[in-house]
Formats: sequence, C-alpha cells, structure tokens
Amino acid sequence: MEPAQNIFVRRILPWLATALWMLIIWCFSSQPHSGAVTQHYFGSVNVLVRKMAHVSEYTILFLLLCWSLKSTDAKLHPAKMVFLAFSVAFFYALSDECHQSFVPGRSATLFDASVDCLGICLGVPILFSSFGRRIFAVIGRS
Repeated sequence: MEPAQNIFVRRILPWLATALWMLIIWCFSSQPHSGAVTQHYFGSVNVLVRKMAHVSEYTILFLLLCWSLKSTDAKLHPAKMVFLAFSVAFFYALSDECHQSFVPGRSATLFDASVDCLGICLGVPILFSSFGRRIFAVIGRS
C-alpha cells in the first residue's frame, strides 16, 4: 500500500492544481470592464496581449488536465487522454464565455472561444514534445 503522502502527490495534487487553475480562469473572467482596464496599461497591443493570455491559459489548462488524467490512470491511452482533456478544456472555454456574458463590460464571443481552442490545440504538440515527455517523467516520479 502506498503511503498517504505519496497518494496525495501522485493522485490528488494534479486534480487540485487543475481545479485551482480553472478557478483562476474563472476569477479573471469575473473582472468587470477588464478590457478597458488593460487598455490603460497595454495601449495599442491590448488586444494582442489579451488574446495571448487566452491562448496561454487554455494551453496550461489542457496540460494540467492531461497530468490529472494520467495520474488517475497511468495506463490511459494517449489518444484517449488527449480527447478527454481537449473535451473538458473546450467545454470549460464555452462555459467561461457564457459566464462572461453576465459580467458588466464583458461579452461572450465565439472568437474568444476559438482563441481558447487554439490554446488547447497548442498543448498537444507541447505534450508530445521531448520537453513535455521529460516533464511528465519528472512529475510521474514524485
């Protein structure tokens, strides 16, 4: 039987990290009039910075979901892991856009959901790159 600390690190920590990241995304989406606020700081590159934030946050979410799924079932087929992680991240992106429609000064757009989806898609080659394999090997030993 595995020690409790090892079970926590191997099985629970990945899901906690994923849930925390989803909460962070939700909190960012809850900020009223955030476009006007960031416009003040980023000026002419505001839209680019905001879209890159969308891409980055969903790339990270996809990779965290893969980590969590793999921690649950070490023998999970990579294609199934990618499909499940992609699906959860995609539906979270859609729900996040719906959530934003209720926040003052925010809106729900399919374009933003598409940008989120681009971030998810960028996670796939990262996952299977030598960098991604090394990261998974390290976290798999913890």
